[in-house]
Amino acid sequence: MRTNEFKEWLQIKFPDTKTTVNNRISNCNHVEKYYGDLDTHYTENKCSYIIDELNYSTEDERKNASQRHKVPIDGNIRNGSATLKLAVKLYVEFRENQNELLGDDLIFHEEVIEEVNSDGAIILQEIRKHLSAFNYKKITHNDIAVLQLELTDFLNEKLKRFTWKTEHRPSLTIKDSIDIFGLTDDNKFKIVIELDAHRADQVAKKFISRSALFINDNIIYLSICYPGTSKMNKNECIKYFDYCAIISRALSDSSGNSKLYAGIILE
Repeated sequence: MRTNEFKEWLQIKFPDTKTTVNNRISNCNHVEKYYGDLDTHYTENKCSYIIDELNYSTEDERKNASQRHKVPIDGNIRNGSATLKLAVKLYVEFRENQNELLGDDLIFHEEVIEEVNSDGAIILQEIRKHLSAFNYKKITHNDIAVLQLELTDFLNEKLKRFTWKTEHRPSLTIKDSIDIFGLTDDNKFKIVIELDAHRADQVAKKFISRSALFINDNIIYLSICYPGTSKMNKNECIKYFDYCAIISRALSDSSGNSKLYAGIILE
């Protein structure tokens, strides 16, 4: 594994979460103990064999099925396997993006949405209502990968008629992946959820790129921002929520597709 380069890439992808960076490297090192060099697996099949073995579904858990992969799990098998799988997928993304470093970046503090009596607005309100019951734990969720997985599990539990998954890549030619991606049961709306520190530049960068990727779709877009450092201007982030909402309305008018936006800060 190209540890030093991977670490630098993770530090750009997760600029304010040292714990996440260290944990993902540790996860990959742990996988390598039982499967060997990840670079070798990437060359052979982009680590697809390992990723497939790390699958452990809710149904597997319900049946108390044995894990298929070789890595010992100390604790819940499904959560542990999902964490390892996410780490390996991040390493694959790193290898595919080595020349394209990406800067990624609940009391609900502020929300900005378009108040329209439409199907999309009703769905957005439903999502917001359920998210208001999500228990944000600052210490646990300092690892953003844990926050991502637990939010996805939460949405799968509360909104079962929708399909939810992590690290969705909407384009085969563009390497960007969506933190949490949802699809309504009638396939009418795509739901894009991006997790960022409460930095205006991170929110704006993600919003522009994702809006471009889904320009021809009906989109419900949520920026969910976790606490950043004391140097980050929360009020500026909230101001950019307003800007994103204004642009979403303009995109709806010009494209004919429904574009809805909500900005949320977790505290």
